[in-house]
Amino acid sequence: MLLNHCRLYAPLSGGFAGEDCCVELDGGKITAVGPARPDTAEAFDCGGQTLLPGLIDLHTHITFLRNVGVAQAHDPMQLVVEAAAQADRYLRHGFTTIRDCGSIRRSATYLSEATTDLLLASEDSYLVPTLAAMYVSQTDPQERSFWLSRLTPMLEDCAKTIGYAYRAGAVIGFGTDSVPMSPQYDTGVEFRFRKEYCGMENLDILLQATKNSALIAGLPDVGEIKAGMKADLILVAGDPAADLSAMYVPPVQVWKNGIARK
Repeated sequence: MLLNHCRLYAPLSGGFAGEDCCVELDGGKITAVGPARPDTAEAFDCGGQTLLPGLIDLHTHITFLRNVGVAQAHDPMQLVVEAAAQADRYLRHGFTTIRDCGSIRRSATYLSEATTDLLLASEDSYLVPTLAAMYVSQTDPQERSFWLSRLTPMLEDCAKTIGYAYRAGAVIGFGTDSVPMSPQYDTGVEFRFRKEYCGMENLDILLQATKNSALIAGLPDVGEIKAGMKADLILVAGDPAADLSAMYVPPVQVWKNGIARK
C-alpha cells in the first residue's frame, strides 16, 4: 500500500522530508519512504496533508470509569469492556500507543528547578509532564470559577519549571493524566498548554508525542516514519510544525499496524 502525496518532517522520518512524499506499507510495517510516486488504484492520496507517526501517551487512565457504579467498577469483565471502548477513542484521536498510569521511567508535573538539575545530570531520567490534568472543563459558572482559582496558579507554576527543563535540554515525553472521554482530547489541551504556557516549539512538541515517548518507553519500532518501523501513522490536516492548532482536533486518518482505523 502507498500513502502518496504527503508532507513529512525530517526529524520524524529518518531524515527524509518534503512536501510531496510517499510512504510504502506492507505487512503492518513501513517498507520505504521517499518522494511521491505515480498514482495507482492502490495508492491512498494524502492530498498534501501531514503524515506523522502515531501519537504516544505515556500517562493515561484507561480503566478510570466515571459513569458506572462501584460494583461495576470492580467487575473485571466490565473493566475489559470499558477499557476496549476507551482504547478505541484514543485511537480515533490519533494515539496508537498508550501506557496506563504513567511512563516507564518517571512521570512528573510538579518539580523544582533543583530537582530538574538532578534529573538533567542523570543519563537515564526523563520528564513526562501532564499539564492537561489541570484543564478546567466545568461549564457551570460558579464551579468553573472555583476550579480556575485553584488550578490556574498550579498550571502556571508547573509550566514555569517544565519550561526551564525544556530550555535546559531535558528529554521530555508526552502524557495527559486523563481519560479519552475528557475534553482534553477533543481540543488538544496538552499540545496547546505546552506551547502557550511552556513556550515550546511546535516541532519539539510533536517529537515529544512521538519519537521521545517511544525512546522513554523503550519501544524501538514506533515513533518514527522509516523503513522497518510499525505502520502506526496518522494523517493531519494542515502543517502542525507551522500551526500547532492542527493537533487540536482528531486526525483525518489513522493507521494501526498498517490498517486504516478511521
